[in-house]
Amino acid sequence: MGATLAIALLAAPTPVPPEGRGVGHHASTSPTGDAIDASAQRGSAVAEERAAVPAKDPGRRPEFRRAAACRDAAGVWVMGGEDGSCPPGIDNGLVLDCADEEFRQPLWRRYPVGEDGWTQWQQVDVGGCGEALPVLTLEEFRRLPLAPPVLRLQPDRGWVLVNKETIVMTERTEQTFVTNLLGRDVEVVAAPERFHYEFGDGTDLWTTSAGSPYPNHDTYRVYEQPGTFQITLTTEWSGRYRVAGDDTWHAVTGTAQTSTTSAPFEVVERRSRLVDDLCTDVPKPADC
Repeated sequence: MGATLAIALLAAPTPVPPEGRGVGHHASTSPTGDAIDASAQRGSAVAEERAAVPAKDPGRRPEFRRAAACRDAAGVWVMGGEDGSCPPGIDNGLVLDCADEEFRQPLWRRYPVGEDGWTQWQQVDVGGCGEALPVLTLEEFRRLPLAPPVLRLQPDRGWVLVNKETIVMTERTEQTFVTNLLGRDVEVVAAPERFHYEFGDGTDLWTTSAGSPYPNHDTYRVYEQPGTFQITLTTEWSGRYRVAGDDTWHAVTGTAQTSTTSAPFEVVERRSRLVDDLCTDVPKPADC
């Protein structure tokens, strides 16, 4: 349902054109009726967020609050009260014409700085009508502590034979997380989609197969030269999420990646020859 965005001029009768619906960006008017582009205000907010250093306590997260957006005499949008009120001396407040739906106040955010500090409150959106569900962005999906799947080699003994198949495999196991967005619990499921093996000799393999052990293997490398190598597995993950209280799953736009690398191993040559005794004898015969 569409919503008409307008400025409620609580005291001043100056006409105001419709606001833009961009997140954190308003094209508003000054008290004289001249247009003001608040992109400079938005730029300073971005600079402040980048300057915010991570808090030492990993449990501290950004805080969100829905409160009135009020325009002061300089044309700057400042946060008002959660009840929709504006600070003393400010009469211009941002409201939406929601018809029969409830008006949702604009969303504000601040970041933790240092051990106990905070940035200034910065506006995230202009509010809305009815209930709004948070969206899990690709950046937030990539911040989840995805564990790389286990990389397995066969044979796994520290060395393999030249010109023989070195089998690689992993596991296709989903990972589930519960995170918090805008005060709402969100369940996130990450699923491995593709696997990229780099064999350390300049060759690689992209596959959707997690692989299988011998004799049903379909992911392997035949090394043609002796040497010491390591194999790196990069896994590409897709994501889906749902907000607590809503059974609808939503796809994350984009993918995340994890990587893991094997221990070094030797690719060696072995030549067969006749010997006088069994090489399993103890002590081992000198010609083995």
